Amino acid sequence: MRYEVVTIGSATQDVFLLTKEWQSGSKARGEAMHLGSKLDLAGICFDTGGGATNAAVTFARAGLKVACVSRVGDDPAGFEVRKTLYHAGVDVKHMVVTEKESTGYSSILLTKNGERTVLVYRGASHDFHWSETNWNAVKTSWIYLTSLAGDREYIEKLMRWARQNKVRVAWNPGKGELAWGMRVLEKYADVVRVLLLNHEEAAQLAKQNEQKKKQIYETLAESRFPLVVVTDGTRGATVITRDQQLHGPCLGPKAKNATGAGDAFGSAFVAGLIKWNDPTMALRLGLYNSGNVVACMGAKTCIMKHVPPLGNLRRIRVTLM
Repeated sequence: MRYEVVTIGSATQDVFLLTKEWQSGSKARGEAMHLGSKLDLAGICFDTGGGATNAAVTFARAGLKVACVSRVGDDPAGFEVRKTLYHAGVDVKHMVVTEKESTGYSSILLTKNGERTVLVYRGASHDFHWSETNWNAVKTSWIYLTSLAGDREYIEKLMRWARQNKVRVAWNPGKGELAWGMRVLEKYADVVRVLLLNHEEAAQLAKQNEQKKKQIYETLAESRFPLVVVTDGTRGATVITRDQQLHGPCLGPKAKNATGAGDAFGSAFVAGLIKWNDPTMALRLGLYNSGNVVACMGAKTCIMKHVPPLGNLRRIRVTLM
């Protein structure tokens, strides 16, 4: 089978813990999380997560042929991850199931306004091995690459494979990869067609103060990447090229949960590019999908069921900055 996109990265079992007592801010956190105390929970939600699996579900719901390359343990959580993907229409035959490690697990502490603290056990997702995947059997037009905890050897091999097979890459790097700096990341700009960042990551790569948005975007526009996309929470998202900057607003009601919003936006943006080759429409689809996701508990619960009518998407206002 030839895929339109293959996602690569983490897979986890997530538990969302909602409390009205826990507050944001170091002082309130210290009081609420005092050792020996008890916190009453206002709600609990189980879901599967991880950048690769969240993105894969979006691509499948956008009507694309998609496979996921990730690692899970031979345990109930790993089974749940694979079952969720299978029922969403994602090909899971390239996922690695290992008896040596447990499936990754995240405990997400949520405030009533959607702010969060995440406790992460990366488990099987922490240690990718190139030889575990039969790359001769992976035929795809796009790779959607999420965080690999700074595994430079694996990423170098993947980028080389993408060049040799004329595969386009959309990259949502994690903190391990961002620590390499722009000069190293730009080595892959010939195959990375889309670089996906949040505002803090963009400031880090641009070596600018987070408050200096104009300077951040100007620096990114001068990079070798054809498209750089920056999400900025409730302030929406911006597509940056050498020639222009397109901005779209945050959509949807007040956020219940920001977990998975970046995955929802980035994967839907790339799905839009694949379907229409139009950054403006891709931006609208990304905003639509992330607006859905933040309104619900869980990273996958409210991923779009299908691509909405184009007329509805065109109502989302995109402005030229």
